[in-house]
Amino acid sequence: MISDLFPRLASRMFDNIYSHADPVGIYLTFDDGPDPDCTLKLLNLLEEYGGKATFFVTGERVEKHPEVLKSVHSAGNAIGIHGYRHNSFIKMSQPQIAEELKLSTKI
Repeated sequence: MISDLFPRLASRMFDNIYSHADPVGIYLTFDDGPDPDCTLKLLNLLEEYGGKATFFVTGERVEKHPEVLKSVHSAGNAIGIHGYRHNSFIKMSQPQIAEELKLSTKI
């Protein structure tokens, strides 16, 4: 059952996991992928429990592991972009941010 997914993921995968709950349910997001080991384990668990998530990826990692990102997409999960290198935009100039976003759109 999908309501069992969150605690099982937390206990099997991570020391710290965060969620946002609303009256409709729990939304799972995963950060800094794709990773051939961790991302594929998460996809298997999501499939096992009938869950979906949003995977926030970086351009650098997508370039290294495009096949893993294809698996995320093929499984019906959402994909968000954390920029090319996952730098903090707060600490960057506008031209640096523009370059980061430009690189991200090429993935």
